[in-house]
Amino acid sequence: MWDSRTGQSVHCVEIYKYESCARPQYGKWISCLTTDSDWMLCGGGPSLSLWHLRSLSPTSIFPLTGCQRQTSFYQDMILAVGEGPSVAHCLLGGEVKAQIPCTPQSLNTLQLNTNSAEHRMLTVGGSSNHIDVFTNLSYRAFSLSF
Repeated sequence: MWDSRTGQSVHCVEIYKYESCARPQYGKWISCLTTDSDWMLCGGGPSLSLWHLRSLSPTSIFPLTGCQRQTSFYQDMILAVGEGPSVAHCLLGGEVKAQIPCTPQSLNTLQLNTNSAEHRMLTVGGSSNHIDVFTNLSYRAFSLSF
């Protein structure tokens, strides 16, 4: 973590060094990171985990298989995609609430439209020529094919 005023590093969080997050079979690399106020989500080789930034410690480790590639905070949930054909809905306490099936067998990206409550939409894409569109986060409404 950097101090933008001085340009100096002030903290270094090495996720893979925490035994509860480490997955040596996948490696040390980080593929997704997002922050919201005092919280950070981080995953990749290490398990997807929720970190409290003031204490620099993990508060929840999510029991998802494979490596997560993108994640997002949404209301009281965490949305995550990665290896596997589903969008994971996780609770802040570390539980996986649901895994919603998708068309691609592996997912690389998710995008949530939060600008309009009337037209709320989630899109996910990955290892196929399909982009799945969710108008309700509980199921895939349709797929766009290219």
